[in-house]
Amino acid sequence: MHKLSALHEGIFTTLAPPLEAVAHGSAQIGIQVEPLASIGAKVPAAGTAPSQQATFVEFAQKMLQNFVNHVESFVVRLPRPDNPGESADFIPTSVVQYWFTNFRRRLEQNPEFWRNLS
Repeated sequence: MHKLSALHEGIFTTLAPPLEAVAHGSAQIGIQVEPLASIGAKVPAAGTAPSQQATFVEFAQKMLQNFVNHVESFVVRLPRPDNPGESADFIPTSVVQYWFTNFRRRLEQNPEFWRNLS
């Protein structure tokens, strides 16, 4: 037996119930693949909520646009470390941290504030 296998032998045996205690039964799971257009045309079942995917996409777009707008205002043009004859744009990491802290604080104060971002 391999040394590593011997060290880990029986590691999960105390977590699993004995086979006699396991209830036997069966389950059937069905998966149906359909075009997105046909799914969108279906009427949702009563008591269900529509997907929040569009809301998430809108949030992500507004958050990222806000981030880019913020950090671009702090861009510094410096010589490239690998080629000092050329220059490149750099953003101080403190600017990223400041944006994150501020965005998180605003989100905690008002979870819907992002909807008013342009």
